[in-house]
Amino acid sequence: MHEVRAMTGQDIFSNSQKSFIFSFLQIWRPIVYVVGFFLFCFVVYLLFWQNSIALNTIFITFAIYSAIALSTYFLYTYLNRQQRYSFVGIYFHSIIHKQRDCLARIQNIDDNKKKTREEKIEDFMDTLVNTLDDISELFTFITGNKCAVCLKEIRSVSGDEKLRIATLARDTNSAIKRKAFENSVKTRDYPQYLENSTAFSQIIFKGKNYFLCNDIVKLWIEGNYKNTSLDFEDRTPKIKYSFGKVKAVDWPLPYKSTLVTPIRHLETSNFIAFLCIDAGYIDVFDFSYRQLDLVSAISDLLYIFITQFMKSIDE
Repeated sequence: MHEVRAMTGQDIFSNSQKSFIFSFLQIWRPIVYVVGFFLFCFVVYLLFWQNSIALNTIFITFAIYSAIALSTYFLYTYLNRQQRYSFVGIYFHSIIHKQRDCLARIQNIDDNKKKTREEKIEDFMDTLVNTLDDISELFTFITGNKCAVCLKEIRSVSGDEKLRIATLARDTNSAIKRKAFENSVKTRDYPQYLENSTAFSQIIFKGKNYFLCNDIVKLWIEGNYKNTSLDFEDRTPKIKYSFGKVKAVDWPLPYKSTLVTPIRHLETSNFIAFLCIDAGYIDVFDFSYRQLDLVSAISDLLYIFITQFMKSIDE
């Protein structure tokens, strides 16, 4: 119990206190900025008159004000982070509720309510997309950046020893925005091998529990990032040198930060898919136990949901 407390930490404020202070700071923060501006103008005015007594007074006032402003900023940041994670339970309940109801409908043995195989698959895919929508909303809220979510399925093709990956489902929003991108890959009839993707190969072949990168553009420039979508000649970014720095021009992927976890049963080494969360900006995710444990827990829920569906599909 003591170890758990050491890792998670203790909250300084109760939930009601957090809500009150958080609301107060949202109002107080712009006031601090406005007062700071007028205080700066006042300092300039006093400097013009060279009043040493006034200068000493204003210096002390400015120091006090700076301390209050910094305290306000750090307190607001802390509470903002706490506030974001307070909604995790709501989304978890929504995910579990939808998956439970879907499995109950699919496994229904009542002849009057029995679904055909096609109806079961349709119900499963609808629930899967709804689940990804919840995950997208959750991580968008936590990170403060729009996050896209998808499931990459692991496939084996007869006559080919190499494992392949394919998109099983996407959240509704990114599915619309990335439809053209996805179709351009499919129409090229190019096999997307798992080993040609750094994120997936790190997990499968090197035993990593996750892949997290907050700047895949930089990682690619360093020669440490591979992605099957970058294998096409017209998709390869151009390298540009500017003021001693190396930049990638015309980055083709719709994301720059990504977090990937396996959907698996570790003891039996049963890997079935990957849960991928990404965003269009750098430095979106963090390496804290909160985010990693959260996405790992969601992956475990998806493993149960997918495997239970696979068992019942032919019953």
